[in-house]
Amino acid sequence: LITINALDKADTLLFEENTLGLEYAGNASVYYQRVRFNAIKMTIVEETGQIDTCISNIKAYSIKADDFLKKYEDGIISDVDRKQFDALKPLWEQYKTLSGDTVKLVQSGQREQAKSLILGDMTTVATSLQESFD
Repeated sequence: LITINALDKADTLLFEENTLGLEYAGNASVYYQRVRFNAIKMTIVEETGQIDTCISNIKAYSIKADDFLKKYEDGIISDVDRKQFDALKPLWEQYKTLSGDTVKLVQSGQREQAKSLILGDMTTVATSLQESFD
């Protein structure tokens, strides 16, 4: 019985730490990619309705990514995971700020500046952020 209880605890820890952690990190990464896609798309499409949809999607997907990152953070128990998460978190915050800046530029009619921001600073941060997610 003692061994069965120990195995049950180890199995629960394995599921909560590894399996759920992978799910949460994977989902956060998917929503990050959706934010990235919509940020690019809103600088290309011409129709106001499509632009508004992209902006709404950016906000919604950012919130979902934040939720999954919070769930991931709540389950961290190892120093290695903590270190990786602590490297990812500021990159994600910086990317959200840049995507917000891009939205503001598009809303004010400065689409070329928005494209420049996406191709410049956002691409640099996005590359580091994707490496952290990976």
